[in-house]
Amino acid sequence: MSFGASFIAPTLMNERRTTMLKIRPEIWTKNGGKQFVILSLRDFEKVQELIEDAGLSRILKEARRRNANSPTYTSAEVRKRLGLNRMRERKAG
Repeated sequence: MSFGASFIAPTLMNERRTTMLKIRPEIWTKNGGKQFVILSLRDFEKVQELIEDAGLSRILKEARRRNANSPTYTSAEVRKRLGLNRMRERKAG
């Protein structure tokens, strides 16, 4: 028995945007009940990436929550604090 499925998952770039993940799982039964899900390697990799991204998203949310009251610095302020006021010149090569 084969089913089509779609999952909506948050992206890391903007938590309000969503990405549609379309996979085509194959459901196998055993003793009259659904027991196994078979995915193509491509679909499995899509799901695996989605799970990893969701984990990173949770880590990022937690870090933002923990540091909500901490001071923030612009990139210019960071360069100044590190003594990197000038842009480095690229060598022609």
